[in-house]
This record gives sequence, C-alpha cells and structure tokens, in this order.
Amino acid sequence: MAARCVIRECIADPDATNETNAMGTFNVLEQMRKTGCKQFVYFSSSRVLHEEKNVYTATKSYGEELVQAYHQTYGLDYQIIRPSTVFGELDCTNRLVPAWIRNAFSGKPLELFGNGQKTLDLTYIRDFVQGFFLAIDRGKWNEDYTIANGKGVNLAELAQYIVQQSNSKSKIVFRDAEIAQPQQVECNIEKILELGYTQEFSWKRGIQNTMDWLKTKQA
Repeated sequence: MAARCVIRECIADPDATNETNAMGTFNVLEQMRKTGCKQFVYFSSSRVLHEEKNVYTATKSYGEELVQAYHQTYGLDYQIIRPSTVFGELDCTNRLVPAWIRNAFSGKPLELFGNGQKTLDLTYIRDFVQGFFLAIDRGKWNEDYTIANGKGVNLAELAQYIVQQSNSKSKIVFRDAEIAQPQQVECNIEKILELGYTQEFSWKRGIQNTMDWLKTKQA
C-alpha cells in the first residue's frame, strides 16, 4: 500500500512514481521469491479498468502483470485488491475528500476539475475494510477483487454537501478537466458482492464521520 496515489502528483513526477509504485512492487516480490514467501496481497486501483491511462495507472497495471508473472513463474499466490477513492478517518493526505473538508473548514475554495458532471465511486474506509477482510477470508487466491460502492457520486454534489454541512463560506471553483483521468467512475463490484459485501455507510454518512474526525484534528 506504500504507493504514490494522487494522480496529478504522479503525472507531475513520473520518475518518483515509477520508482515507488513499480520498482517498489518489484523489490517486494523479489524479496519474497528469495526468502520463500508464497502469498502476496497487491493493492492496485480501480482506475486500471478505465480507458484513460496515466503514469499512476501504468504503474498499477505493471504491478498486476508482475504479480501474475511471479505466480506463473515462481508459484507465488496472490490477490489483487482494487480500491476506489477510499476516504475516512485517519486520512491526513492531500487527496480529494480530506483536502476539500479542510478547505471548507478554513473558508478556502474547493477546486473541482471538469464541467461539473464528473463522478467518482467513493468508498468509505469502514466499508473498504469489510470488503478487504471478506476477500482475504472468503475469496480465492490468484483472483482480483474491486472494492467500492458500485455507484458514482457527482463531485459537484459532493462539494456542495461538504460546504453545507460545515456551514462554510467556501466557493466551489471549476477548473479544466485533469489530463488522462476518467470523468465517469462507477465500478463493477459483482465479485466482492458474491462474498457477502454490503454497503453499511452511505457516502453522506461517511463524509459526516470524516468531517467530525477532522474537526478534532483542527481543534
């Protein structure tokens, strides 16, 4: 999971992205081969399933190919986990959800890239953890599992909700769509549903829980 994952930052620094995401995965697999470890869980990304390609998705696709190669060549068993925009408590990064909430708290603009129609399949952290353990406990080795909610959330609606719930005076500012990124994200989660996965938290409840936690960090 130690990866560079903010796509615009990956595009700005492809060398560091390749070193961390691609070579980092290779180094771990090589250590496993040399020491005889036989099971590997690889955290990829739901973005690899979209037509739009960038440095981030390329390194994640490479990782998927690599673990499958080590399976076929060296007998390493794997699971590929594909998260989709996981958010929630304990996230202090500059990813979209915590960044927007912090900006709303401080009255700064919320920047929205695209024409207001962009969607993301938001996955609250507690739902993601549920799905992850289902994959480990009930899933098959040498298989991939996409863990998301299976529904796209309009980002303009998300931004408005954050501003309203925080009683913020922040403005929502529209920017040009980011290069080589999908504008409509809604994942197929059929495989994880077959293992008993259920969405316990709506995205709004997840956002509210995240806001409550971030308030304690700013207090």
